Amino acid sequence: MLLAIREKARGWIAWVVIVLIGAAFALFGLSSYMGPSGDGRVSASVNGTDIPRQQLDREFSNLRVEIERSRGSTLTQEEELLVRREALDRMINRTVILQYVEDRGMRITDQDLAGVLRSFEQFQRNGRFDRQLYEAFARRQGTTPGGLEQQLRRDVLLQTLVDGIGETALVTERDIDEIISLERQQRYLRYLLLDAEAFVDDVSVSDDEIQAYYDDNEDAFFTEERVRLEYVLLDRDAVRDQVELSEDEIRSRFEQVRDRYTSEETRVAGHILVAVRDDADDDAVEAARARIDEARERLEDGESFAEVAEDVSDDGSSARRGGSLGEIERGIYGDAFDDALFDLEEGAISEPVRTEFGFHLIQLEEIRGGGDVELDDVRAEIEADLIEERIGSVLFDEQTRLDNLAYDLPDSLEQVAEEMGLELRRTDWFTRSGAEDGIAAEDAVLAEVFTRRLLEERENSDALNLGDDRYVVVRVADYEEPEQRSLDDVREDIEQRLRTAKAADEARSVADSLLERLRDGESLSDLAEEYPMAELNEPGFVGRIGVQSPLLLQEVFRLPRPEEGSQSVGVAGIGRDRYALMEVSEVVDGDPEEIDADTRAQLRSQLRNQAAAQAIDAFVRDLRARADVEIREERLQ
Repeated sequence: MLLAIREKARGWIAWVVIVLIGAAFALFGLSSYMGPSGDGRVSASVNGTDIPRQQLDREFSNLRVEIERSRGSTLTQEEELLVRREALDRMINRTVILQYVEDRGMRITDQDLAGVLRSFEQFQRNGRFDRQLYEAFARRQGTTPGGLEQQLRRDVLLQTLVDGIGETALVTERDIDEIISLERQQRYLRYLLLDAEAFVDDVSVSDDEIQAYYDDNEDAFFTEERVRLEYVLLDRDAVRDQVELSEDEIRSRFEQVRDRYTSEETRVAGHILVAVRDDADDDAVEAARARIDEARERLEDGESFAEVAEDVSDDGSSARRGGSLGEIERGIYGDAFDDALFDLEEGAISEPVRTEFGFHLIQLEEIRGGGDVELDDVRAEIEADLIEERIGSVLFDEQTRLDNLAYDLPDSLEQVAEEMGLELRRTDWFTRSGAEDGIAAEDAVLAEVFTRRLLEERENSDALNLGDDRYVVVRVADYEEPEQRSLDDVREDIEQRLRTAKAADEARSVADSLLERLRDGESLSDLAEEYPMAELNEPGFVGRIGVQSPLLLQEVFRLPRPEEGSQSVGVAGIGRDRYALMEVSEVVDGDPEEIDADTRAQLRSQLRNQAAAQAIDAFVRDLRARADVEIREERLQ
């Protein structure tokens, strides 16, 4: 939630936190994982602290949605068990870290916390911390300012702990030289590319093979399970009509923010300066006074201010503009200058004014800004601000009421909708991967829908926070289980899979046979002529990163260094059923002397970050090893 402080943290720390304890911890703090078990069912305990089954379900759902969205397909039952175990491991890691922190009495002071709060731009108005913005943010997150501060304390404490562990990492200059030698290494490469596509027409697939594949992989040929939801949505518009404002409230707010609508008064002015030092002797002062008095007389005789300024003023830059200084605020030219200028009427010229720069004649050309504002001038804006603030408070109360009603009436949303005055809505059918839009596209919803509580027990969800002051309670209205697809439905798909697999096997077989011939002394060029479907490439010297396939370059740099006058050869699968017969004839190590100071500093930082990540990983694993962890295996099913 408030670990947007992560934006101020080092990248490697964010990576370590996510890998070891999960993204949810980095976003929502530890507090939600250390509370009571809710329904009494416990999945594990860590040194006596329970991890409730309901929280594990939520963690698993979040992780599953993240994985399925990243790879574009749903998890199998076997994969779900693995992901559930990973979710539990993350929760155990979170728990042992928090226990370590609390056992050692580590605390964040109120002063440190206040400094962190002041650093968040979303809590600032006109560059200063605004308590109202902070409280509104807390309400939108479904908590209180006190709860938010408690979570932030833990987030900052965790960051401090991780920073401290990371600071123990050391990197030597020799370490940097070795990395440069390896990372900047160049290898001379030639390779023959064999694509399975070239062999597809040479392979055949029988009906028996199709039937056998179907029989052996029945679990892969199911329709996706689908659901339709009923839901009620609570947002700002839903409670807007509940907000009523009194005239006293409006006037009180107007008085509080009145200064916001009153701009500081400024002056457009010009001057004529006769310069004299502040510490000048009497003769110099008298001479300067005589010059300014003479200029004043010329103005009284009818000469224009601009003409006299150009002729007399010692301020060269303004003199060229007829003495114009442009728009002036208080505080620029000193108190004496301001007092004279801001006492003038428009068009008037002051008497001589003495400042640290000398004597001035000041002409006021125009008065800008200032003036008082009346309530009626800004009433609409005041009312809009008050309504938006009040909506936040009303929405927090209504979200709490919605949550309670959904819990008290778990078997239906109709009465919940009626009590709340909200519309009962339905979604179309969707699968675990969700829909393109609507609430079925929301991660918070997808993480809950396929849990045992909603899918099997058919209860209402909690009031789920969708962000942007939107809360939703959902329940499963209809559910379609996965169904076995018939062989006729998937025959073409299976035939294509088998044909592609056979072609890939053939391409690999040819590549392996060519590798043996290459090792026996035949040349890559001769082999290319014999197999015209193969493509000969000679990119020359390549680095670890280049225009070639990353998989190819990875395998190129795994080949042993060739002895002088010989080649190092191998075969690599480089994706999309393509195989490369590789030949490396020369290796040139990177030269540390060619690396500039900035690049070397970056490498030092990268190595240190890697070492720090390893230290943090070891720290968490040690805490875990020394903890008394009891896992209820039956609760993982």
